[in-house]
Amino acid sequence: MSITADEIKSLNSLLGKEIENQTTVLSFIEKDTDSLNHLRLIHGAINLIVLVARDKKPEDRDEFTFSELGNRIFHDCSSAYSLILKGYYHVATMSLRDLLECTFLLHLFTVEPSKITEWRMVRNKKGDPPFKPAALRRKFNETFAEDKTNASRIDAMYSFFCKIGTHPTYIGSLVLLRQEGKPVWGSYFQKEKTQILLLLLAQCSTLAMCHLLQAFGSEKVGPRINTVWQNFYDNNWSPWISKYGGFLDQASLNKILDFPVE
Repeated sequence: MSITADEIKSLNSLLGKEIENQTTVLSFIEKDTDSLNHLRLIHGAINLIVLVARDKKPEDRDEFTFSELGNRIFHDCSSAYSLILKGYYHVATMSLRDLLECTFLLHLFTVEPSKITEWRMVRNKKGDPPFKPAALRRKFNETFAEDKTNASRIDAMYSFFCKIGTHPTYIGSLVLLRQEGKPVWGSYFQKEKTQILLLLLAQCSTLAMCHLLQAFGSEKVGPRINTVWQNFYDNNWSPWISKYGGFLDQASLNKILDFPVE
């Protein structure tokens, strides 16, 4: 049985709402200084991801693996941004969580290079214990034990994405799938949700980019990419950190979870 013209028209009507919402969000962003600052950081991070993962020719199998993860990171960043613009906020958090999981995996490869080959050989659909998200998070936290503040905040952010979007929780539905006290069906725009998710995308994309560069190594990426990185740090990231601070603490994330249902 083939689909009817009316059924196709009904499905395509969803796209019209998305386009309308995207226009509204872009108009808001153009007038909002904070959102523009977040976008500038996101653009700079994605630019470096593309330079090192796509434009640099891999020299060995390990670098090819890093490039493949860089490709996934690029798609996570792109999809999260697109979904935020379209007002699919809870789905955007799924891409943000995947960004963190790729970051944790790259970190493992940096501190334990022997794990790269082991990971490539995994064929179990459930994954081997060392590569499961919980194990990767523990390893990340162990390595950054001396920087407990940032490690705990990154861990809290991961849990936040699980609670608010990736897992089908009640609080996630209340926070991201309601507007003016009523359930939202489809794309919609809410200023505060757009702002906070752009901020979180700025943080996650930059964190992922940094660990991608570390996996390759500064001596391997070459002077051109190192120069772009230094310019990004001096002109984008450092000013952004000075203005907005580091990763959100648990209290700030809890405040978002208690987001008033309009």
